Amino acid sequence: MYDANTRPSSASACPLRANLCKNPVCGSVPEIAKRSNQDMIALKRGERLTVRDGACQRIWVVISGVAATCAGMEDGRRQIIGLETPGHVVCGLASVTNSENWLEALSDCNICELSLEGVTGPLDDYPELVSSLFWLIHGRLQAGASQMVMLGRLDSVERVTLFLLEMAMRIGTAAVGGVRVDLPMTREDVADYLGLNTETVSRLFTKLKKRGLVSFPNRSTFVVPEIEALERRLPVQYAQPQYTLPPQVVAAAQEHYNVR
Repeated sequence: MYDANTRPSSASACPLRANLCKNPVCGSVPEIAKRSNQDMIALKRGERLTVRDGACQRIWVVISGVAATCAGMEDGRRQIIGLETPGHVVCGLASVTNSENWLEALSDCNICELSLEGVTGPLDDYPELVSSLFWLIHGRLQAGASQMVMLGRLDSVERVTLFLLEMAMRIGTAAVGGVRVDLPMTREDVADYLGLNTETVSRLFTKLKKRGLVSFPNRSTFVVPEIEALERRLPVQYAQPQYTLPPQVVAAAQEHYNVR
């Protein structure tokens, strides 16, 4: 586990720093802060980046892999608040009373960390940074509202259906028979994201499989024959997150550092 207040000694220079992309957040931070406070962090599955002080002093950009923003309870239960795929910009993890927040690698990940500790003085001195953070926080609020609707108003079948659609749209690839998804999540991970238990997730996967909406070549892979068939089963529309970098930017960073 990495503490977000302690920089890993093995971190290397972040590819975003080399102007491989126009990340609106990274590009708005003063150059002096960028030179001294950007790192690439490699996480193995299950490793975490945690926040001690509760302040939004670090921004993380997922370069490769899949991670999750999580909240934990004192009794050990975990809620996955959001799924972070390549290009996602994460900020604002703040611990609250009786809860711990962290970013957890669901697969091997490469994360670019940008520290704002070098940004001193009034934020009025950094209008581009303020604008970029507004863009980021606004996107996160939209995603949070969608998550609340999913957890509060969709039944269990609809939640699992929406999850399959979301994964197909975000990390799926075209394949024979439909859209293939190599899922880096266990059934427990899926349950913690959807507010269900693992038995319910497994049962509903089987139910949707019998309906012909999805197939499972193996436990960690599924294929959606027809995206529209999932969409027709839902009372809400899935919208791609608005706090992500363009795919070509992520691809350039992955190629530069030879990570996938």
